[in-house]
Amino acid sequence: MKNKLLALLFTFIISNPALAAAITEEEVVNSINKFFNGLNIKNYKDDSLDALVTDDFIIFELANSYTLDEFKDFIESAGFLDWVSTDWNLTDFTISIDNNSAHASYLNTGVFVYADPENKDQLLKEDIKWLESVYLVKDNGKLKLKFLQSDDIQRTIKPFTN
Repeated sequence: MKNKLLALLFTFIISNPALAAAITEEEVVNSINKFFNGLNIKNYKDDSLDALVTDDFIIFELANSYTLDEFKDFIESAGFLDWVSTDWNLTDFTISIDNNSAHASYLNTGVFVYADPENKDQLLKEDIKWLESVYLVKDNGKLKLKFLQSDDIQRTIKPFTN
């Protein structure tokens, strides 16, 4: 009887959101940074993105809604795998945290270098600023991205020089 009572108490404690480990702002920022690190062309093929998002993850980008697989197909069809470099800098976070979820908005500044589609000998540098919003949830004890909204603020493309 005592063992059953202890098992019941243990089950209550681990399943009660109020008693679960609290989400921290650092955990939110780290989860988002890991997502963009997984998108970095240097890391992209390691499939780390799949472990960072929920099964029903949606990204809203360029007025379109994509699952993770659809988004990968979209960027790969744009020649992403041949890009020279991809870098993101995330700043100005505003974060709200609940028991098992978090919301963050931030400024994302991306710098990308890739071959000019019309002249493969010329590299281009594209600077993009987005205002982004992410909804994250605890999924099997891990904080994962469930939804990402991305709105372009500014975009410039110019020839890349070393």
